[in-house]
Amino acid sequence: MLINHIFAGIKTRYYEDKNTLPIIFYIDLLQLQRPTGGENGSRKHERTYFSNGFCSQCHYRTGRTRRKRHKYKECCSDTTLIHFPEITEQATSNYIDMMKYVPAKVAASSIKEMMSKASTDSSMFVYFSGLYEKYLYDPNSPMRDESLYIYVLDAVLEAPFLDEVSKIRPAHLLELALKNRVGEPATDFTYTLVDGKKGTLYRTKADCLLLFFYNPDCHACKEITDQLAASPFVTEWIKNNKLKILAVYPDEDLEAWKKHISYMPAGWINSYDSTVSLKNDEIYDLKAIPTLYLLDKDKKVVLKDVTFNQVENYLKQ
Repeated sequence: MLINHIFAGIKTRYYEDKNTLPIIFYIDLLQLQRPTGGENGSRKHERTYFSNGFCSQCHYRTGRTRRKRHKYKECCSDTTLIHFPEITEQATSNYIDMMKYVPAKVAASSIKEMMSKASTDSSMFVYFSGLYEKYLYDPNSPMRDESLYIYVLDAVLEAPFLDEVSKIRPAHLLELALKNRVGEPATDFTYTLVDGKKGTLYRTKADCLLLFFYNPDCHACKEITDQLAASPFVTEWIKNNKLKILAVYPDEDLEAWKKHISYMPAGWINSYDSTVSLKNDEIYDLKAIPTLYLLDKDKKVVLKDVTFNQVENYLKQ
């Protein structure tokens, strides 16, 4: 009974830098086709409409909304739609994708409002919390955005209908998400080089420092290594002494790390964590390997848990 209320009731408004025309995003259930029984027992689809006057079947797949206006007919308000992920999950992913077109404060406000609306029904709340974890926090999600997921976790921890046991994992995820946030100083740690010498993050001087947490047996890590080594922008920054790369192996299989040393570019600082405190004490949120952080000269976080493309795009600016 709340799903249309949650989506169609949210409007995100903002003005582009010096433009006077507002851009309004109406968030509704895109691609809504509610299954109904046909005469011969087959399942067909019934077109539904929302209070904002838009037909739900008009949708986009490339980040731009294409909608045709139709006369308002009926408003779908049925919690059973959470059992049709092809409907609700597509709508949620489209909604999250639109966040990149609005300022951070507007996106945060919209997420909080949606979670507030969903909290009036526990099943809806739990369902959308799970979708947000999948899209905003899962390390393999191209839409992951920890800064937005923090607001989801806040809402989960404040939900009166969830017991304390149900809040243990969200509380832990929030603790990790709040570590080493963009704009804040990165946590210092000690690393060890192949000759046994020790170094620390803050004693590693550089205009920009790229932290590369990796595993020698990780295929994705090798891909990142190759991409960084082949990037003309990364190479230029290193050549001009504007960037250093600190590669850190956070696990305990030292023999595997030593066998992999020759694969790492000679100009990088290749190290391992001899105390395994990065992993055991969760100094950094290493929910997946590889993990990239970009730090400025004061060791403040510029980019957190990003892709190679995001790093390279930053260096292009």
